[in-house]
Order: sequence, then structure tokens, then C-alpha cells
Amino acid sequence: MRPRALLVALAFVTLASVAHGGDEREESRAAFRRGVAAIQKEDWEAAKAELTRAYELFPHPSILLNLGLARSKTGDPVGAERDLVRFLAEDAQATGEEVDTARRTLAEVKAHLGTLRVRFAPAVAKVVVDGHPVALGADGTAEVRLALGTHQIHADAPGYAADERSLEVDASGAHLELDLSPQSEPDVHRGPSTRQLAAFSLLGGSALGLGLGIFAGLRAVSLADEYNTPGEPRYQDPSVKDTGIAFRTTADVAFIFGGALAAGGVVLLLTAPRAPAVVVAPALGGLVLRGAF
Repeated sequence: MRPRALLVALAFVTLASVAHGGDEREESRAAFRRGVAAIQKEDWEAAKAELTRAYELFPHPSILLNLGLARSKTGDPVGAERDLVRFLAEDAQATGEEVDTARRTLAEVKAHLGTLRVRFAPAVAKVVVDGHPVALGADGTAEVRLALGTHQIHADAPGYAADERSLEVDASGAHLELDLSPQSEPDVHRGPSTRQLAAFSLLGGSALGLGLGIFAGLRAVSLADEYNTPGEPRYQDPSVKDTGIAFRTTADVAFIFGGALAAGGVVLLLTAPRAPAVVVAPALGGLVLRGAF
């Protein structure tokens, strides 16, 4: 029970050092008191939350002792080490008892930590360990303090293939050197290009136009024969003549349109960069059907 009583006593000593000031100090003081109450109940998660809030509002180094203690009780040895080291370095007014407590707790925390040393190439790689970004130095190296156990490392960089792996960190630490692999050049010949798709679309439209022209032309010839042949039921029938002229005009337009589309498609294919295939289409653009009416 004595360690718990010491924690509470230290908490109130620390509280006295932040008990005056502006609104943020007052809010920090209130959060600190809630953190002390949580420590008395051994509700370490609540204590960590309240003390973190107190430090964010008013970052006085004396808060870090109790915050480090709370972190050490909630499975956050990395944060506990950071807070306790900063407390020992920054709180010049700490009592001998406070310093002893911080050092003792820090030694306990360090037993659960290891150092991951990494070197990545290129040095501009973005490295994330357990979801937390790691800042690389100019030489692509960094040292990361981690809890003992398995950790997930992800790295990527523009123009390089991403890399993801698991790494075990023990008391002796761990070391990882990794050169990211450059991404392979995209296959520019995979599938038809936009230009080729446009050419094939034009040729498809050409086929439809020419098909319509052939149909309309055959129909116009049939009507011309019916109009000009004595004995036919509609011999010299004006409506047959009008219909035949309409079909003949349709055929002419369809042949011209289809031929123009075919010519455009051929031009696109022949002038496409690195086009391995050449499509030859009949030059039907000049074909015009004539019928005698």
C-alpha cells in the first residue's frame, strides 16, 4: 500500500505547482485532480486520460511523473519511458523522493522495451510501424523504441513497390535494412489504346453504313426494274419512282458515309504509335449507285 500512498502524495505536490494561472491552468488543475482521484481508485486508464488532458492544457513537467506512472500501468511502456525521461530532465524542482520513484519506474519500464533500428532506401520512404509514422533521417535511418514482441512495418515511396512485413523485437533490439524495389514500367502495349479503340469504332460504323448502302441500293434497283418493266403491276407508277429515288439517295449517302468512316479508321490505325497491325479496307468512299428512273 505504501507505493500507492506515495503516488497520491506526489500527485498533490505536483498539483500545488500548477494551482495558479489562467483558465488553461485551472482546467489543467481540474483534470489533474480527476487523475489523482483515478490513481487513488487504481483506475489507471482514467488516470492516464485525465493526466494527458492536464498536460495538454498546461505542459508542466511535474505532471509527467504521474502520467508516466499511469502509462506504465496501462501497457504503454513507450509513452511511460518518454514521460519519465522528460520529467527527470525538465523538472528541476523535483524532490529526491520523486526522482527516486521516476528512476525506479523507468528501470522497470525499460525491461519491457527494445530498440528497432531501421535503414530504408530511398531515404524519402514513408515508414509506418504499427500504424504510427516514423521519421527517417537524411540517410534513411531511424531508431524506434518499441514494446517487446511482434510489430508490423510498412514502407512505400513514389516509384517504388511497397513493402510490408512483421518483425520481432526482443530485449537486444532488432535491425532492419531494406531497399525498396523500383516499380516495373507499365506495359504500354497491354490492350488497345484509345486511338485504336476509336479506329475500330470508325470501322464498325463503316460496316454498318456500307451494309445499309447495299440494302438500300438493292432495293432501289428492284424498284427501278419494277418501274421500267412493262407488264409489272406498278409499271410507271409515280409512287414507285419516288420510293426508288429515296432508296437510291439513301444508298449514295450510306456509301459515302461508310467510306469516310472506313478511311478515318484506316488512317488512325496506320498512324498509331507502334501499331503492329495494318488493316486494309476497300476504298468505297467514291462508290455511288446510279439507277435509271
